[in-house]
Amino acid sequence: MLAILANCSTEKWHRYLRASIACIVRIRQLEESRQVECSPLFGGLTTMPTVGLSAFLKLYSLDVKHKEREYKKYATKKGGYDFYWTLKDAAARLTFGKKPIPEAEAVFKSIQRASEIAHNKSGFVSLADWLSKDRYAFFPPPSTKFQSPKGFLTIKLEPEFGLLGRGGRRLVSLWNTMKPELTPQAAGVGIHLIESYLCIGECVDCKGMVLDLRKSRPYVTDAIPEQVKTALAKELNWVDNYFETLPKEEAA
Repeated sequence: MLAILANCSTEKWHRYLRASIACIVRIRQLEESRQVECSPLFGGLTTMPTVGLSAFLKLYSLDVKHKEREYKKYATKKGGYDFYWTLKDAAARLTFGKKPIPEAEAVFKSIQRASEIAHNKSGFVSLADWLSKDRYAFFPPPSTKFQSPKGFLTIKLEPEFGLLGRGGRRLVSLWNTMKPELTPQAAGVGIHLIESYLCIGECVDCKGMVLDLRKSRPYVTDAIPEQVKTALAKELNWVDNYFETLPKEEAA
């Protein structure tokens, strides 16, 4: 190529340069056009919503009217900031981080509102109390993400900690939501997701657990009922359909 260009006249070189620039510009235009053309496939969304497991189970538990309202917040990016991560961090510090309670809960100082500090601290106290009733060993849990069938929703599966007790190894996801209450079926959906996507490889011997901190109640199961699997599939299809048919102006 360099040899060919060396033998080109100045006029030919200029034509080659102009053609190259035009080609680059056209490629950029096609890329931008492709992005615009693809957006209707996603109901006008530019970014697919991502939620944690606890948030997904909360959305799963709502009636259709409130479900639509909450998912629309994710579509329009008008949701509030996430203060829950501090409870997640405190739980990790307390368990496999082996930190004493005062040091583990110090992370709550970063929360902005007193009501939110109280909410997370209440959950942390419940967790510490529940853990004190038996003897456990802890380990860092795996994490992953998975998408709904059409890719409109991504769910983060990030258990707070791994636990070894008399029932074997468990990957524990915490529930600290006040309303709605956690139902056995919603907990079953959470356990099903944990066991389907995380209880593999080095954690193939693990089972899932959803620990309701509002009631100090652990949810575990030896077998996932078929109705739970059916309910999850139905929910994910509903979510995909909602975002797929969401008008562009509502997702802007």
